[in-house]
Amino acid sequence: MPKLKSIGRAAFWQNKKLKLNLTSTIKDIDTYAFAGTQYTSKVKVKVEDGNQTIFVKDGILIKKDGENQIVLLQVGKKL
Repeated sequence: MPKLKSIGRAAFWQNKKLKLNLTSTIKDIDTYAFAGTQYTSKVKVKVEDGNQTIFVKDGILIKKDGENQIVLLQVGKKL
């Protein structure tokens, strides 16, 4: 069974109750995947242990890109 490896632009457009469980197979999330997501919504994210690219730190979903870290989204409580 194929595993999800990336999340594209506007994938969560205007989602007001977003809950994500990001597996270790996800290696890329487009910078604009959360475009139109309500900032006031309580986005909940869990990143599976072993994911070397995507992580949550201090309530921020971050993607590693080489030496850089890209802020993707402010998140609420973990799942």
